[in-house]
Amino acid sequence: VAMPQAQIIAFGSEAIIGSGIQDPLMVRWSDAGVTTTWTASSTNQAGSFRLSKGSLIVGARQTSQSILLWTDVDCWAMTYIQPPLVYSFSIIASQCWLIGPKAHCVLGANTYWMSRKGFFAFANGGVQQIDCPVWDTIFNNLAAAALIPTTSKVFAGTNAPFGEVV
Repeated sequence: VAMPQAQIIAFGSEAIIGSGIQDPLMVRWSDAGVTTTWTASSTNQAGSFRLSKGSLIVGARQTSQSILLWTDVDCWAMTYIQPPLVYSFSIIASQCWLIGPKAHCVLGANTYWMSRKGFFAFANGGVQQIDCPVWDTIFNNLAAAALIPTTSKVFAGTNAPFGEVV
């Protein structure tokens, strides 16, 4: 649910409503405050957008200013901009995809995640890679376990009292 607009967001939705054929890069949202209206018109805020890069949406996370979307290639920002367009979509960083749907977390005002290439943070309006002294151990073990390129077995979490991301 996108807040404060109270819109339901569907990732990997049908390109044509009712077709039964899912598009793994399609983002579709309902009208504001109305969960049953999904067809865009001039009198509502329902709509859709197909991401232009990648082959599937791996995960998403609501932040204070936007929704972060990760494909198997890039990180996107989905930002509410009011009707008639409702949302803007932009790539905020390339080659920092999400390794699995739950491999992201929020600590304070920052969003952290794991990709196949390392660890990243979305902070102060930008994406930056985080140094990791145990990178070799983590990524060599994942490769040996055949969990790369994308896995649902990787989770992120926080230990907020100590300012830690795990």
